Amino acid sequence: MARGTAADGRVSARISPECRLTSLEVDPRIMRMGSHELCDLVMAAVNAALDDLRANVEARREHVDAAGLARALEGVQDESMRTMNAIVQEIGDLAHRIENRG
Repeated sequence: MARGTAADGRVSARISPECRLTSLEVDPRIMRMGSHELCDLVMAAVNAALDDLRANVEARREHVDAAGLARALEGVQDESMRTMNAIVQEIGDLAHRIENRG
């Protein structure tokens, strides 16, 4: 969950990890403002929340162990090759037995 504010916290917006606006709070005292000024503050709070969400995503990305993921992927690839080789061998053996029956 990300949060952004404007007007010294009098406007607050929350954005979900799915980039959905989940909450918008406006201090009743600033409701007396003109619609353009109020919209500008809401827009500033929402954009601040989006910036916070982006920063959170980038921080998580920095914590990913790319070398560890690469090693794990190599292990999956090696296991896949062993399994494929075993299947091909079994098919070859089966074909050879079928040929010898005829």
